[in-house]
Formats: sequence, C-alpha cells, structure tokens
Amino acid sequence: MKLQKMIFLFLFIFVSFSFAQIQVTLPIISGQPGTEATVGVVVNDLTAYNVRGYQLRLKYDKDIIYIKNPNDNSGTLSTGYLSYTNDVRPDSSTIVVVAIAPGDKFLGSGILFKLKVQYKKIGSTTIIIDPTFNNSFTTGDNSIPFTSVDGRATVATTNLPPVFDAVTAKTVNEGQELKFSINAVDPEGAPVTYSVVSKPEGSNFNATTKEFSWTPTYKQAGNYTATFSASDGNSSATLNVSITVVNVNSPPQINAIPDKTINEGEQLTFEVIATDNEGDTLTYSASNGPTGSEFNPTTHIFSWKPTGKQAGDYTVTFNVSDGDLISSINVKIKVLDVNVAPVIQPIADKTVNTGQTLTFEVIATDDDGDALTYGYIGSLPSGATFDVATHKFSWKPISTQAGDYEVTFFVFDGKITATVTVKIKVVKVNSAPVFTKWLPDTTISVHNVQVLFKYQYQASDPDGDNVTFKLDNGPEGSTMTSSGLFQWIPKVSQAGQVFYVMVTISDGSLSETKISTLITNPTIVGVEDNGSVPTTFNLHQNYPNPFNPTTLIKFEIPKESYVTLKVYNSIGKDVAELVNRELSAGQYQISFDAKNLPSGIYYYKLQAGEFTQTRKMLLVK
Repeated sequence: MKLQKMIFLFLFIFVSFSFAQIQVTLPIISGQPGTEATVGVVVNDLTAYNVRGYQLRLKYDKDIIYIKNPNDNSGTLSTGYLSYTNDVRPDSSTIVVVAIAPGDKFLGSGILFKLKVQYKKIGSTTIIIDPTFNNSFTTGDNSIPFTSVDGRATVATTNLPPVFDAVTAKTVNEGQELKFSINAVDPEGAPVTYSVVSKPEGSNFNATTKEFSWTPTYKQAGNYTATFSASDGNSSATLNVSITVVNVNSPPQINAIPDKTINEGEQLTFEVIATDNEGDTLTYSASNGPTGSEFNPTTHIFSWKPTGKQAGDYTVTFNVSDGDLISSINVKIKVLDVNVAPVIQPIADKTVNTGQTLTFEVIATDDDGDALTYGYIGSLPSGATFDVATHKFSWKPISTQAGDYEVTFFVFDGKITATVTVKIKVVKVNSAPVFTKWLPDTTISVHNVQVLFKYQYQASDPDGDNVTFKLDNGPEGSTMTSSGLFQWIPKVSQAGQVFYVMVTISDGSLSETKISTLITNPTIVGVEDNGSVPTTFNLHQNYPNPFNPTTLIKFEIPKESYVTLKVYNSIGKDVAELVNRELSAGQYQISFDAKNLPSGIYYYKLQAGEFTQTRKMLLVK
C-alpha cells in the first residue's frame, strides 16, 4: 500500500442550532501534474445555527495530490481566526482546518474556506472528511451535527471534456409544443454543468433539469439549431440539435361582433379585429355598407351616422384575408326612427386683438327638415352681440377685455337642442392715449400786474395705462406738470403776440400731440387784488359811467373759481374778453379800454362757477 500523506484541517466556528443539518461539500477537481489550483470548500447557510467555530480534518492520497494553506481567505466565510495544519502519514495525508467566527457567529452560505492543491502524478483520489477525527461545528457549548459530500481530485496529462448522448433531429408544427432532454458524462467523473449557447426565440432551457421546451408561433416556420454546452470546469463540449418547424396555415380568426341598435342621428363606431395564427398580413374589406357609412381598411374601423331618413334594418359583411384564406362575419344593424338633433357645423377657436372686430356665423342643418331656432346660453361678453335672424356673432373687445372667453350657442328644432361652444382669445394690443380736454385757441389779456393763466389738460388711456403730460413748446415762462396743468404769467412785453402751445401725452409707449394757439391782447388791462377776502360774489357798476374811452369794472369772488368777464354790444355780440382764467378768492378791478369801439350801450357779464351777473354801461365819444 502506497505511503499516503495526511493534512489536518482544524476549524472552530460559532453557530446556533437548527433542525436542518449543516452540509459541507468538498471540491471535485482535476489538473495536470506539476500544476496548482486554489479551490473552495462549500457550506450551506450557517446563519440559523449560531456557529461560532469549527474544526475539520480532510483526508486524501498523498501520492496523487498535496493540499496546503492557500494563504488567502478573501471571499470566504472564515475571515476571522483561521489556521491550517498538515500531517503526513505512511498511508495517507490530512490537513486540519480550524476557524473562529469573525463576529458573534458565521453568517450566510458559500465558500467556507479555501485549499491550495498541488497535482503530483497521474491518478485519482477522493477528498473526504476523516471519520477517525473529532470533526465538529460548535456553538461554544454544543456541537452541531453535519453531513458532508465527498470530493475528488483527478490528475491527468490532458483533461477530457464531457461527452453528450446523441439527440436526433426534431420536427414540430407551428403552435405545437416540443420538449426533449440532453445528457453528458465526464470521462474523469467530474460533475457536469449545462448551459445553452444559442436557441430559437421564445424557447427555454432549464440547466438543472437539462430540459429544452418550445412552442413555435405561427410566424416561426423554418429550420433552427439549438446549441448546448456541457462543462467539467476545465473543458467543455457542445451539442447541436436541428429543429424543423412546419408551416401550418389556418384562416384568419375574426372576433365576434354583436348586433347593433342605434337611433337616427346617432354615431355608430366599432372595430373589426382579426388575428392570424401564422402572422400573415391581413387585408380587411366590407360590403353592403349603408349609404353614408365608411369602413377604413387600414384602421379596421366602421363608422356610420344614419340620417333622419335611414330608419330600418341593415346587414354589413366584413371580410378578412391572409392572402390565401378568407374569413367573413355579418353584422346586423337596426336603425330606430327618432327625431334627429340639429347638426351644427364645427366652429374653430377664435383669436382677436383688442380694438379689432370679430365676426362669425353659426350654421346648422336638420335631417328632419324642422325649423331651427338659434340662440346662446348664458351671457355674451360685454359689448358682444348675436343676431338670431342672421345667426351672426359680432364683438369688438376693448383693451380691458383681454383674456379667454367661451360662448355657447344652441340650435333648437322644437324637440332637441344642439350646442356648440366657441373659445375666444382676446389679445391685448396697446392703444395710444387720447386727449379728453385740451386748450382751445384762446385770446387772453396781459395785465399791469402778474396774473396767472392756467389750464388743466385731461387725457385717458384705453388700456388703463398711466398717462403723462409734456410741454413741447409754449410761451417763455410757461410750464406744465406731469398731470397736465399748464400755467403761465404773461409779461407786459408779451402782449400783442401769437404763441403756440404744443402738449404731448404718452402712456410710455404711444403718444398723441395737440397744438393750440394762444393770443395775447395788445391792450394791457390792469387787474388789482385788494387783499381782502369777500364773502359773496358781486359785480359792481363800472366807473365812470358814461365813460370815454376807459372805465374801471370791479368784482369780488369769495372762493377760487374759473372766471370769465366779457363785454357785449347792444345786439349781444362778444366785443371784448377781459378775464378767462382761474382766479383765487378776492377783490378785482379791470380797466376796460374802448378806444376802438363806437359810442353806444354795452353790457358786461361776470361768470364765476354757477354765479352770473350782467350790468350795462354807456360809451360816449
């Protein structure tokens, strides 16, 4: 008997007990003489066993292989304390592995520890857990029973791949299930793993049961090859299985379509759905369709809206062909005689700018020929109108009406009402501001004292924008506020001239300009403010009277007022304007020079707010 070498492997593992057993699987390996390999010893899940340590002794033929410490425990469960002890004996060799859990216990499954194997000479040896040794998994207090699966090491000059059992060529019809199994044996007795290299679309291969299964669709007629691989871990072999799928044609299958019942004027729509087992391209058609009906051979949609004159029973035939065989289905349609609602022509959404007029007509028809009444539901936008006689809608939105609106119109045939809702978008367009009050062409008198002339311009903006005023041109010394107040104190040197007042208003974007003529009277007329504030309005008799050619006219106003003082001849013609401006409360006297007027009776009239008073005077030359 050959001298064997023993290697002892001793491990302590901390595990908790479970009703199932721990199973240790030793490796099945092969190699050539003079080579080495690092392999793993595998264990099932230790988590539930509370294993804290283990010791195991592995036994093998020392003449065939030699096992030693791999000096690498990465990727194993034994990442805590781990030791290897070899023992060479005359008849065998062993290695003892001892380990302690890296934490409270070992967790999970996988590689328990690694071995480095040296292949020595051609031959084969088992690798087993030495039954003469006190092998154990322990919780620290108790040992846990375990089982083991023996390993094997084969040393050969050339590794032989697995050998497949022969599999005959297969033939299957479309839609029929095909099943077969494969099998391979390794000459060295190594375990064989299976995989599929290539297979037809839709087929399956179970590497555990070694079974192939496939039900070809009706689009998969033809020849196929399924290629399988068997490996012993060092070399592999392949097996090709030929599969012929036979084309089996069948007519298209049309889904059932129930009979239809609809009213006149009601929309009927349904789809014809068909399938073909072979996946052939299908062509759809229809016959005996009622007048006005449509069938789309591309979408397979049948649609029909019977008129008010199409009550009755109809049968429509639909045909589906796969290019060889044709299937047909008859669909019965019953149209009930009812009053049909008016049909309003679609009206597209509308967009209109502020200040622009939008007009469109509501048009409807009635299959029953009933008289139609038009109207609208709810209210129209402010400023909009709808003529029920002409069926026309009209609207010119203003700048403040920008936004989205919906107007719903109805058409009534005496029994049924149809409606249509039109969406209207009003887009705001900026509008220029406008003058609402501006200085008219005016003649004023220049006085021997400073007298303020002022005028309030007014303007508005259609969009509600803020309006500013600007004096572009005016007499020297004139000013204007941004709110539109024009002010000017004429100088004596400015008497008897013509001035142009140019004022521009703006909303920040658009503007408008007004030009007014301002004439100063060449006759200098004095105005005196005596300082005291009167309590009533009063116009005094001129003095002297009769006069030639000048006279003084006195008046009092108790509060700030817009004052006009004019002179008229005996037939009521305006011959002189002495005052036309805003005056503060006070006493005033005006010097009137009539050198250019003929003798006669004249009237002078004072108007201040709501107060009016007229007096008579006589000019004698």
